[in-house]
Amino acid sequence: MRTDITENKSVVIRQKMKSAFAKVLLAARARGTAKEKAQQALAALAEFGFVDGYDRQPEAQIDPAALIPAQAALVALALMRLSPACARVAVTGLPHTVTVPDAHTAEVFRAAIAQSAKERASDRLVKIVVAAH
Repeated sequence: MRTDITENKSVVIRQKMKSAFAKVLLAARARGTAKEKAQQALAALAEFGFVDGYDRQPEAQIDPAALIPAQAALVALALMRLSPACARVAVTGLPHTVTVPDAHTAEVFRAAIAQSAKERASDRLVKIVVAAH
């Protein structure tokens, strides 16, 4: 059983996450270099307290917590690209292709599709390809 306090916290968290993802998408659409886009996305996530400020550190000193912003951006990208594709495939039954910017992202997306295909067979119709530059 949920209490009113727990339910209110859930609503607030969902609203904050929705706003953060929207800001990440807006930052990704903004013009500029990849570094500038990443900085904008990180600032949007940090604004809502999901991550602390991100400081660049030498490679040898990077701790796992420093990877959270990059992982959060990857999760946001996956949500925005894979969810509509999976829904479209489930409704139409026709294959759909999702284009991603690099090989690492493609590898992560393929792993996500492989996991979700265990529950929803239609997800096997979603193909992941790397964009040609």
